Amino acid sequence: MGLSQDCRPLLAWAQRAGEGATVELACAEHPAAGRGPRDAVVARLPGCLADLHPHLPLELLVLGVGRVRLRLDGCTAAARAQQRHAGAAAFTAALPGDATVELVVRAPGGRSRPVHGAARMPVSRRAVLLLPERPLHLPPEHLTPHQRLRAAARELLGRVPDSPDLRSSLAAIVAEGFILRADGCVASGVCARSCPEDALTLSHTGQSAGPAILSIWPGRCSGCGTCLELCAAGALSPAGSPSWADLVHDPSLVLARVQTRTCARCGARFAPSRVGTAAPGAEEFCPVCRFRRATPFGSAPPPRRRPRG
Repeated sequence: MGLSQDCRPLLAWAQRAGEGATVELACAEHPAAGRGPRDAVVARLPGCLADLHPHLPLELLVLGVGRVRLRLDGCTAAARAQQRHAGAAAFTAALPGDATVELVVRAPGGRSRPVHGAARMPVSRRAVLLLPERPLHLPPEHLTPHQRLRAAARELLGRVPDSPDLRSSLAAIVAEGFILRADGCVASGVCARSCPEDALTLSHTGQSAGPAILSIWPGRCSGCGTCLELCAAGALSPAGSPSWADLVHDPSLVLARVQTRTCARCGARFAPSRVGTAAPGAEEFCPVCRFRRATPFGSAPPPRRRPRG
C-alpha cells in the first residue's frame, strides 16, 4: 500500500484528536503548504497526492475529521491528482452535511502556520493519557486500497438518509474500474480466481453438466486489468466504467452463460464446444487433460517445416 501505509499515524491522530477538524493534505514537494487558513491542520505527505489512493481522505472523514482539503495548487502532477480524487470529492459533495473532500487548485491566502508530517502527527498530553482508554479502530491492513475505499464510502453513506435524488447523484459519478464484456467465454474460471478484489465469480449449475454463469460486481473492480491479461481465450474486454452507486450499493451483472460438462479424467467443468478438435472422444476431456493425453511428457516437438519447392 506504500503511501497509505506511511499515513497510518495520520489516521490514528484523526481518531484521537481530529474530531471536527479541517485537515489539509499537501505533497512532499509543495513549496507553500504553510500558507493558508489558521484553523486548518496541515499534514505534509511523504509522497505526491497523485500517488495517494482516494480511500485515505474518506477514512479521515469516517474517523471524525470535519473536512479534508487536498492542496493541488503545489502538486507537480496536479492534473493526475485531480483526476484520481475527483470521484471522492464528488461523492462527498453529493452527501448531505459538511463532511467533504475538497480539491484546492488555487493557493489560498492566509498567514504562516505549522506544517506537520503525516507520518508524525502531534498528540496532546491529554490524548496520551487517554490512550489506554481509547483503543484505535483503524482500517484493517489486509484490505486492498479499493476495498478500503468501498468500506469508507459505505460507512459515510450509512450516516445520511437515503433518497432517490442521492442515488441518482451517485449513479452519475464515474468510479475506477471496468464494466466488462465476456464474448467467447470458455468458463475456465481463471479470471474469477485471479481477481484480487473478488469482483468476478463463476458458478456452475447441475451435477455433471449445465450452464456456468460468469458474474461481475462492477463496484468491486479496481481496474487493475489482471483478468484481461490472464484470460487465455481473450474473451474479456472493457465495456464501460462503474459508478459510485455501484461502488456503495454493490449490484451484480451476469456477463456470460456457458454450457459446460464434467471432464472424464479430472472432474473439472469445461465448455465442450470450445475444444476445437474432431479427435474421437476429445470432448470427454477438458483442454488441460486433452493436452496431457497428447503430450504425456509435458512437451511436444515443434511442427515440421514443409520442404521447399
